[in-house]
Amino acid sequence: MFTGEIAWLRVLLFQSDWSDRLLDHVIQVSAVGAAFWGVAITLLIGMDSKRIVGRLRRTGYYRLVVQYFGESLFATFSLMLLSVLVEPLAQWAPPVLLSGLWLGSGVWAITTTVRTYAILTNLLMRAGDD
Repeated sequence: MFTGEIAWLRVLLFQSDWSDRLLDHVIQVSAVGAAFWGVAITLLIGMDSKRIVGRLRRTGYYRLVVQYFGESLFATFSLMLLSVLVEPLAQWAPPVLLSGLWLGSGVWAITTTVRTYAILTNLLMRAGDD
């Protein structure tokens, strides 16, 4: 089963016409994601005077929230970088390894983005109450 899934992913990543479009789209989306999380971190810094941020600092969760934002930024940037480098890396790295890294990076970027987006939404809703 696992071998079949890896073979499908290998075809998906390395079949020239489909993989070029797929990687282009992933690069575009992850670049936008990295830019979004960079702006979100700036927004978080700008919310420093809000009561919700003060409460997060008092309870010790502010550092964790900042780490979540940073992880989302790093995960989306890593996916973008790996997607850009997948073709040159394919010349020396085994396709199964490269496919696994790319898929893992994608899952990591998506899950951290969903988690951090939910946190950002809650912060912004509560900051509006201040």
